[in-house]
Amino acid sequence: MSTTYPRKRLRCSIWERILPQESALADEFGRDFIRSEFAEIVDRMGIDSEDDYLTTVRSGRPRIGRAQRKSLWRLFSHMQRELANSAWSWWS
Repeated sequence: MSTTYPRKRLRCSIWERILPQESALADEFGRDFIRSEFAEIVDRMGIDSEDDYLTTVRSGRPRIGRAQRKSLWRLFSHMQRELANSAWSWWS
């Protein structure tokens, strides 16, 4: 059995929990953009620090400025913490 579906469902539930807490960012960028930026850039490239995110080349993605990236990173690091906590809870 594939772990893709439960992992996707877990990510969706975390996004649904944390995006309302960051409604200004969700309104500015859109939920789909935030989710795809996390999936295609942060997660896929294994980015785990703000500095790495700020300096990553995002080929094919919409241009966003440094201040916008800093704002997004706050949300992405929150997502990473939630995923890490959820991973631990799966094994406990």
